[in-house]
Amino acid sequence: MKDVKRTGSLVPDSRSCIRRLLCHINFEDVRLIVEWGAGSGAVTQSILERMTPSSRLVSFEANPNFYQQLKTISDPRLIILHEDVWNSKRVLGQLGISLVDCVVSTLPTSNIPGYEFLVRDVLRSILVPQGVFVQYTHVVTALKGFQLRPILSRYFEKVKKDLTLFNLPPAWIYTCKVRK
Repeated sequence: MKDVKRTGSLVPDSRSCIRRLLCHINFEDVRLIVEWGAGSGAVTQSILERMTPSSRLVSFEANPNFYQQLKTISDPRLIILHEDVWNSKRVLGQLGISLVDCVVSTLPTSNIPGYEFLVRDVLRSILVPQGVFVQYTHVVTALKGFQLRPILSRYFEKVKKDLTLFNLPPAWIYTCKVRK
């Protein structure tokens, strides 16, 4: 509640929202997943449950309280970073990672100054060709006038939009594939 603009919500995402967020990811094919805005770890745990034993998850969380909470998750496939997503390329490079198969983001899109630059300059530089990007945005954000689809359509070949009503607040979920 202290930093709702950065966290985007007062409550964790519902199971229904998380299921919808992850349903278009082929977890058998992805070896390296990056999570932007891991928050309290609800999505992190669901990703870990779906991943293969040989896959890895790198989760970025800038909020110190959430970061401490995430550190309680014990899974050797998980790397938790107390970093801002703007540093993704540099930090992944320090880990010996140049490209990833999938990025899952629960960042509050309309509250991030320069969100389009984040997609264009950071995200597209770390995704493999035909990589998958999943982002959600609360319906309230769209009602305030922030439209995510036009931004994503500029940089991705396919943009699929789903709605999940069983979340507080309800959310639009965008699943995107990188242009070849």
